[in-house]
Amino acid sequence: MPFVDTDPEFTRNHADFVDETLRNASLGAPAA
Repeated sequence: MPFVDTDPEFTRNHADFVDETLRNASLGAPAA
């Protein structure tokens, strides 16, 4: 499913999720 930047709130949530996932990955934690 392609990511479509149409909803500002969704975009912020998506960015936060990606940031958290990358942070967890960098710590060696499983990306939940």
